[in-house]
Amino acid sequence: MEEKNKSIPFPQANDFDKILRILNIDEENKISDKHYMSIQLDMITERQVQYYVSACTYLGLINEKKEFTEIAYELRNKNSSEQTVELARLIVSDKIFGTAYFMQKMYHIKLTTDDIVDIMKENKVLFDSEAMYTRRAQTVSSWLAWIDDELEKK
Repeated sequence: MEEKNKSIPFPQANDFDKILRILNIDEENKISDKHYMSIQLDMITERQVQYYVSACTYLGLINEKKEFTEIAYELRNKNSSEQTVELARLIVSDKIFGTAYFMQKMYHIKLTTDDIVDIMKENKVLFDSEAMYTRRAQTVSSWLAWIDDELEKK
């Protein structure tokens, strides 16, 4: 992933399967309909819907106009296994996610939330509070666990 646009917030969306649902939603024009999306994503709150849509934007799947990007259209035309591979590649291509992922693999450890917070701070990811670092680190941990879970299925 290229350098992030500062207006795109670091993701706070722990359930990566919800991101997959957004990617594969039938009606692209419904992405901005928070009520519809709430139902599609298991009745989560409209605030949570925004977290997941923002996570899709962070990954480059949705633009600021709430439309699918070229990357998303390419992924939507792939089968489930191919989508998984490409999404995992997108995740680990991000500096924070990639650093955490490869540290876990190279050292055969599971990073703690504090370890991931340290990686964020070393890479100058700035949040207003320690609680925000913790919540975002939980997203990193969840997405990396999603990759590992998908690898175990194969």
